[in-house]
Amino acid sequence: MKYRIHCAEIWGGIDAIESDVCMPGLDATIFSQGAEGEGGGDIYFLSVCSFDILTRIAIADVRGHGRNVKELSAWLYALLAEQMHSLDGAAISTAAVLRFNSMDNTLHFAYAGHPPVLVRRAQSLWSPVLLSDTPGPANLPLGVMRRV
Repeated sequence: MKYRIHCAEIWGGIDAIESDVCMPGLDATIFSQGAEGEGGGDIYFLSVCSFDILTRIAIADVRGHGRNVKELSAWLYALLAEQMHSLDGAAISTAAVLRFNSMDNTLHFAYAGHPPVLVRRAQSLWSPVLLSDTPGPANLPLGVMRRV
């Protein structure tokens, strides 16, 4: 059974999950599992605007595993929740952020060091959503620090 995300609802978390969800014009499967049974750094966040038109999805992976990473993931999740409706978001780690508009079936996306999101259109195979070739750096991780 798919979980339906309702208007103005924020849904997500940092714990292991395998769940089907649906939003206006869009179905998704969220899968997250920590490596070797440890708590991981995966973050998943979905919201639908109060008019049931825009769906926002954020997927992030904080590098590493264990308690410290889980605490950092919880902090980053809280940051995402505060910034999800703002144009001025702040975060660290890798991320894939998507916005789907059910009025015109457009998908906008941005990557920050995260592997491509997979999509499947009706009756087709899964395929990656790829960035177009651009001159210069692209898809750089968030919060990269120089080694000391």
